[in-house]
Amino acid sequence: MAKCGHDICPDDNCGLKHPFNGGRRARCNRIKGCIESRCSTLKALGPNGFTLFDACIGHCHDDGLPKYPGKYTNVNAYLCDNFDPVTLVEYFGVNPCGINEADTKIGKINEAENAANNQVLIGLAVVAIIIVILLLLMN
Repeated sequence: MAKCGHDICPDDNCGLKHPFNGGRRARCNRIKGCIESRCSTLKALGPNGFTLFDACIGHCHDDGLPKYPGKYTNVNAYLCDNFDPVTLVEYFGVNPCGINEADTKIGKINEAENAANNQVLIGLAVVAIIIVILLLLMN
């Protein structure tokens, strides 16, 4: 295993790693191409994106499996086909599949918080109106 936990890491030099074995060098270049074209953008998602990035690197090593990222037209298609869309929204904070965020746990929590905030604002408005009425009646 290499320092990234996989046989081939994004910063490996395939020519130096396999100078005399063209087949392994070609496989190394194919995996690196998969990582660069499909996985590298996942790092931009922040700390949680590195988990997806690492999973994507693992999938790049398994080109015979259906999860191989190179088989997808883009990274969003890869994410939506291999990960639960609700988990992507709730845990990773991304919505590449375009699901309704109100249907997720986070969406429901935000909706409940907004409802509670609205009740507090309505209560404050009622108290303010009562105070204004009392002040007008006293004058």
